[in-house]
Amino acid sequence: MVLTFWMMMICPTTTKYRLICFIPLLVYIFLCFYIYLYSNKEIIYIYIYIFYSLAK
Repeated sequence: MVLTFWMMMICPTTTKYRLICFIPLLVYIFLCFYIYLYSNKEIIYIYIYIFYSLAK
């Protein structure tokens, strides 16, 4: 939450630079999500099963 606020404050107002600024934030969110899933391996297997079922 603090990081999001910091990104919003630091990032310039122009859209092009804001997009570049949000890339580290997206990476950070993805890493948090990945770590969360990695700590709950059962959830990963459920998701894999669901995606596999949808893929067929």
